[in-house]
Amino acid sequence: MAERDSSLEEQIDWSTMALWAGTLGLYFDFARADLDELRRHLREYLERPCPDLLSALEIRAHGMKGAARNIGLEGVADVALELEEHFHQARSGLRKIDPLWIEGKLTLLHILLQRSEKLVERRYGDLTDECQDSDRR
Repeated sequence: MAERDSSLEEQIDWSTMALWAGTLGLYFDFARADLDELRRHLREYLERPCPDLLSALEIRAHGMKGAARNIGLEGVADVALELEEHFHQARSGLRKIDPLWIEGKLTLLHILLQRSEKLVERRYGDLTDECQDSDRR
């Protein structure tokens, strides 16, 4: 586990991450919500295939990729890019949706986010939103 964490730590751009330290808790909250939405859209698509749901999957993966890159989580961004490309190719008719592959990538994203959050907490402390904390005072 420690070896995996050090490998993951190498994929984090800590200088970029430092710029976002005050809002990192929000990022992780939104990332978990994005994962839930990706899973929900995938289930809906498998039950009722339609181009709009495929577009929603692609857009959600694209947003997740951009947000991860913005705060320096390159490993998360790379996996989100793979998903985005998969959905784009499926939407373009170049491939069929592969639910097992997608679910594997979503699980990998979940694991990467959990481990990244722990690494970031070790460096910056508790990731609760500072704005919320100051509102309580």
